[in-house]
Amino acid sequence: MRGRCVLIALLALVTIALAAAPSAGAAPRGFYGLQDWSTPSDGELIRMRQGGAGTYRFALLWPVVEFKRGVRNWAPYDKVVASAAHAGLRMLPVFMGSPRFAASKFQYPPSSRRNKRAFARFMRDAVKRYGRRGRFWRQRRGVPKRPITAWQVWNEPNYPAYWRGRPSVRGYVSMLRSARSAIKKGDRRAKVVLAGLPQTRNRNGSPMTRYLKALYRRRARRLFDVVAVHSYSRNARGVIRTVKRARSVMRRAGDRRKQVWVTEVGWGTAGRANGFSAAYKTTQAGQAAHLTSLYRGFAKARRRLRVGMVVWFSWRDRAPGPGEDNWWAINTGLFDRAGNAKPAWRAFTKVSGGREGLAPAPTGAGPSAPP
Repeated sequence: MRGRCVLIALLALVTIALAAAPSAGAAPRGFYGLQDWSTPSDGELIRMRQGGAGTYRFALLWPVVEFKRGVRNWAPYDKVVASAAHAGLRMLPVFMGSPRFAASKFQYPPSSRRNKRAFARFMRDAVKRYGRRGRFWRQRRGVPKRPITAWQVWNEPNYPAYWRGRPSVRGYVSMLRSARSAIKKGDRRAKVVLAGLPQTRNRNGSPMTRYLKALYRRRARRLFDVVAVHSYSRNARGVIRTVKRARSVMRRAGDRRKQVWVTEVGWGTAGRANGFSAAYKTTQAGQAAHLTSLYRGFAKARRRLRVGMVVWFSWRDRAPGPGEDNWWAINTGLFDRAGNAKPAWRAFTKVSGGREGLAPAPTGAGPSAPP
């Protein structure tokens, strides 16, 4: 009788283990990424992790650290990095933004040689602070050591708003070259991630496929380790199609071994959406359905397409800024402005194997992502 009870108990344990184990095609936790418009609170970062996210992407803004030339303040990002490390999240920072002394607009790249060198020093010092051998980890013994191992260089340089009104492949290649040198000085094994490239339809912009081809023609292949796309589309099939197009360009350039990361994707549930952007707005139920199709589709195709991560933008809706319209992109959150979960949050936890949690997400504060 006792032996039979032991056998039944063992069979029950095996059944539970098999039920809990990920399937052969399941994606690793770092595959599921999230980003917010501003810095989430400690509680929000923990909830991200418990909800199944493994990667937290955030803008590492030069003007936040060096508002005045030569004067550095790393405290805001020390807090971000410590909080994400405590939550158990992998981090993907995006180097971007220019102080007033370096460019005419915040979202524009530095213009003069002097300012370009200053930006390179900022990147180098960030890697030396938060990378594998970073001094931050030596100084903060109470913080779990989760060094940053991949660094994304700028945001959407093929879109006019982020490159002085008109994209310049030559200018971005120059930035990428100095960025790679700076990053590798801080950590030889660090991955340099290409800026997320949208398949833009802006008449002054350059679609992702055209821009990526031009980068390869400029012999930029050795300057980055990962290709990144921002694939806003009508539906999940359109997102996957964009990745296939990027993969096709890479194959023709002899660069098939590198991964592609989708570092922004999402659908809004409210706000203005005109013209081609009307496809990026849906209902809350539609958002949840798109998210489910997106992650399930990539979970099946990720090995074939060599997709390393998919980052949902954003964590929470935000209010319009001064003079800003209420447009679709500020309503792509998995939570509304009050912190109440939308159906898409439940969908995210289901595809990632996480837990929803019960209370509204607490409000965060800190360095903001660009509009």
